[in-house]
Parts: sequence; C-alpha cells; structure tokens
Amino acid sequence: MHEDTIDISVVIPAYNEAKRIEPTLKSISAYFSTRPYTYEVVVVDDGSQDATATLVSDYQKTADARVRCIANTDNAGKGARVTQGMLAARGHYRLVMDADNSVPLDHLDAFLGQRAAG
Repeated sequence: MHEDTIDISVVIPAYNEAKRIEPTLKSISAYFSTRPYTYEVVVVDDGSQDATATLVSDYQKTADARVRCIANTDNAGKGARVTQGMLAARGHYRLVMDADNSVPLDHLDAFLGQRAAG
C-alpha cells in the first residue's frame, strides 16, 4: 500500500478505560510493527471521569505518534463516539475496536487477505 496515505484506521470508543487502554494500544502498535500497512489509531474518549484521555495522549507522545485522542467532555454514548471516530479517521479501511481488546487485531489478517484475493 502507499506510504502517503493511511491504509488502516483503528477507531476505539472509550469511556473510563484507564486500566485497559494502554495494553490495547501496545498490542496495536506491536501488531502493525510486523505488517506492511500504514495506520492510525483514533481513540474517542466519551467524557471519561478517569485518566483515559491523558493516558492516550501520553502514549502518543512517548510510544506511537500514530495514536491520537479525541477528548470529549460530555458522555454521548458508544454509538455517537464510533460515528465521531469514523468521521475523523483517514484510513482507506476503518475498523472499530473495543478498548479491552476483546477481539484481537490479528483477525484483520483474514479480512485483508480476502480483500487482496477479491
């Protein structure tokens, strides 16, 4: 894929995910470090009362500049934040992922393999 575009956007809606978000971000960075795709991670904070937004911003600064946080002060719900993230994402492919990493990102390999074969 092309270096001047973002191949894949991972959108993560998050509400009070301070305990879970950093391991998920690390797993995403590790996954893409072994793949030929350009990517971005868009975490959309839904007015969390914990340090979710701060942790994501710190991760961006110290570990992976392709991670960004859209911090909201109000709580609008998961659907609203997924929509917000999808509209802000710039990737050719866009996917939603939960902050707890309940569905591992390596499932993306099968999807992208099917897209390349089709």
